Amino acid sequence: MTKLKRCPFCGGEASLEVIRENEVAFCCVECDQCGISTYSSTNMKEVVDIWNTRTPEIMRCGECSFYEAYDNLCKFNDVLSCSDWFCRYGRKREEK
Repeated sequence: MTKLKRCPFCGGEASLEVIRENEVAFCCVECDQCGISTYSSTNMKEVVDIWNTRTPEIMRCGECSFYEAYDNLCKFNDVLSCSDWFCRYGRKREEK
């Protein structure tokens, strides 16, 4: 397996996490220190490549285009989030 780069947000070590649901294994790469992670996939190489090549802009969830303030929900993956957390996706809202 390819070596995982350090977390782009906090510099922490990263780990490959495997989650088993029924007969399917999903995996993601997660920072051991701050908990930021890639999305889950059945393709291990894909999540490792995404972790090692992504270059998100560092921002808070409340600044991300996927964040919906009225229900504290990240619309990218329907996960509850806080506007003050570091964003996993880093997609800046477009200027209006």
